[in-house]
Formats: sequence, C-alpha cells, structure tokens
Amino acid sequence: GCAGRAVRVVIGGAAALLFLPPFKLAANFGGQGCQALNTGNPSILSDDGVTVTLVGSQAFLVCVDALSLEVLQAGQGGADFAGALDAVPPYLQMKSGIYIIRQVGDGSAYADVSIPADARPYESLDLYRWDKESRQWVFVPGHADAVSGLFRIEGIPGNVAIFQSFPVAPVIGTILEPGQGFDPASGSILNVVMPGGLTVTSDGALAGALAGGWQLGVGYAVTPIIRAGDPLLVSGILNNPSIRAVHINAIKMAVVQDGYTGVVIDYGTLEQLDRENFTVFITELTAALHAYNKLVIVRPVTPIGVTGGFESGGYDWRALGAVADGIIVDPGYGSGVMESYAYTSSMIGWAAGQVNRIKLYYASSANSVRQTAAGLAPLSYDEALNG
Repeated sequence: GCAGRAVRVVIGGAAALLFLPPFKLAANFGGQGCQALNTGNPSILSDDGVTVTLVGSQAFLVCVDALSLEVLQAGQGGADFAGALDAVPPYLQMKSGIYIIRQVGDGSAYADVSIPADARPYESLDLYRWDKESRQWVFVPGHADAVSGLFRIEGIPGNVAIFQSFPVAPVIGTILEPGQGFDPASGSILNVVMPGGLTVTSDGALAGALAGGWQLGVGYAVTPIIRAGDPLLVSGILNNPSIRAVHINAIKMAVVQDGYTGVVIDYGTLEQLDRENFTVFITELTAALHAYNKLVIVRPVTPIGVTGGFESGGYDWRALGAVADGIIVDPGYGSGVMESYAYTSSMIGWAAGQVNRIKLYYASSANSVRQTAAGLAPLSYDEALNG
C-alpha cells in the first residue's frame, strides 16, 4: 500500500475629488451613481443591493452600477465586458449580474453584495471579477453569510459577480516520508506523489535526501516537500534579500535539473512579523519556477479557530492564494486528536473564502478514527481491524 496522507482537491487628493462636478463623474464612470463616503456618511446602499462601508476616516467617492444577466446575454454589456460570458469556466455558473463598484480616492472600505435567492447552497458560492486585459474571470476573496444573505468583500474590487462552483476531477496524492514504503502499483491511482526529506539550511541551501520508491514519468507528478522547522532560520532567509535569492535559486535548480513537476513549501510555524516577506518569497519563487512551467504549492500550518473565522499566523492565505498554484488545507490530523467534522468543515469553508477553491488541496489521514469526548482520535490499522 501507499503510506502517508491522502491529499485531494476539495476545495490627500480624495478630499478635492469630492468636489468634482457631477457631470464630470458621469462622464468618467458611464453614468453610474457616485456618492461620497466619509465619516459623516460612512455607508451607502445602492439600488442594486450593494452596500459599501467606510473603513477608517479617509474620505473618497464610490460609484456603483450593475449589468444584469439579461443585458449581458443580449450582448449589451459594453466593450469592458465583451466576451465575459463566453469566458466563464465550465465548473462555474453565473448566478448574478455584474456589480460594478469603483472608487475615486485612496480610502478603504468593504462591500456587501446581496446573494440572489436561487444561488444555493451557500457553501459552493464564489466571487469573481472580470479582467478585460487578460479576458479572464479572476477569483475575489469573500465570505457568504447564510444568515444575512450577503457576500462580504474586503476592499473595492472594480467589478464582481456571484458564481456557483461545481466539482472538478479530483486530484489524489500522497505525502511520502523517509522510511515509509511505496508500492509502485499504487501509482496507478495517484496523480501526485510528494516525497519529504529535504530541509533548509541557514545559508539558503537544501540538505537531506528525498524518500524513495517513486519514479518519474510513470503517470503521476512528483513534487518534493521542502521543510524548515526553525522559525528563526526561516526569518533570517526571508529578511535577507541576498540569502533569499540563493534559496530560491537552490530550489529552482533542484526542481528543474531533476525533472520534478514542482515543489511543496512546508516551513511550519512562521513569525507573525515575517508574514509579508514570506509572501514576497513565494511570489519570487513562483515567478522563477513558472519560467520553467513548474508548480509551487504551499502547506501553511493549521489555522486556529477564532471568533469570526480562523487565524493563520505568518501565512497570508489571500495573498499566497493569488500567486501560488496550490494551498494545502491541513486540519492538523497529525497532532493526535482530530477536530470535529463541523470544525473541519468550517475551516474548509473559511479557506475557500480566502483562496480559489480550484487551488485548494485537503490533507487527510488515511487512518481510521474513533469518536471520543475530546474529538476524533486516530486508530492504528490493527485497532481498526479488531474493533
């Protein structure tokens, strides 16, 4: 059999702008209704069911409009949205028109968009915006609230639409640790093998040897896992551009020269202060490997449940999900006692609001479990057989 874990896809100038004559705003924004957002008027509600709320005290203008599905289907969406309907991927179904939300000025805000009555279930709803330059729909992080019937969006997206997401062909893989066996026959049911064994050194180099038993070119992708167990070591690399460049080059050489499909970055707990620099590192690494058509997958530490969501420490899931090719959602099954099904489902739902679910991989133990008062406890193979 194949030991390890099964991994599968789950899934200053603003104040002046406030005094521009209305006819100029109409000319610039196609006739959209524009309103001032400031401390005296911190929230606005449009006729299209969009609420925009000020964050902080920096005043600016918000311009809201909408294009219905019927208008888009009739080809009357205008040049900015030409081809948008034809470009919807097969795993998405458009459930709303396009809400156009733009701002004039540098302030911050969040938007709430009403979810159509026929857009169910909430768990599979996602937000996308149309990028006319790339002519693609781009994922927009957000959270669907079943109680309020609203989709919360941090920031002003320019435009956004609500989509229902449907399952795609699953990707099945395994994490193979040093010392574990790998049955070559298992390769026929796997899409990805992730062998461990490589670690990071303080000078940015790689050390160790990969777990063996797998082969290249036999039908499954091979993406080695690189680990770093010391947050201070990682911090030293992330905060030194020269060492970071050496580290990226070391990873690139290992992946490209040895013919791997990509790499999994599993650096464990990170310092909170390194959150931004880790995103910079992944952005630079992704650019370096994409030049060779290689993938970058990130395995963050298990998020911690807090009031209103989850805390991800040194990992900025939204920023990482925008640049990396995959994010592994790990419920922490290796810690001994597993969390409840409801908790895990909530974590996955949170993750899907941060990262395009098409990029999410769910790490699950292949072992059996037993329900206990403390949660789900793992069972050994013999214990499962003997009841």
